[in-house]
Amino acid sequence: MKKFNFVTTEESEKFCEGIMLEMKRLFSISDDEAWERLNEFWERPFDEEDDMRYHGSEDFWAKTICYGPEVRWWKREGDPTLKPRPYPNK
Repeated sequence: MKKFNFVTTEESEKFCEGIMLEMKRLFSISDDEAWERLNEFWERPFDEEDDMRYHGSEDFWAKTICYGPEVRWWKREGDPTLKPRPYPNK
């Protein structure tokens, strides 16, 4: 199994793995794409128990990572023009 490109704890790894599963479920993407999207999106350490990232659900982060942080996807759910960012994102 791949590792994260940022520092994690056991708890944050489980949280990130849940986000990746949600990305795969929602967007029908591969394991590799989910890993790469998450590692690209979060580069800073995720090693504090009160990290703000825990305030978002796995569903919230999966959509934010795939649609992009600048897209207000929650205001556009159901909009047929709402599409995930292209991958790879280079």
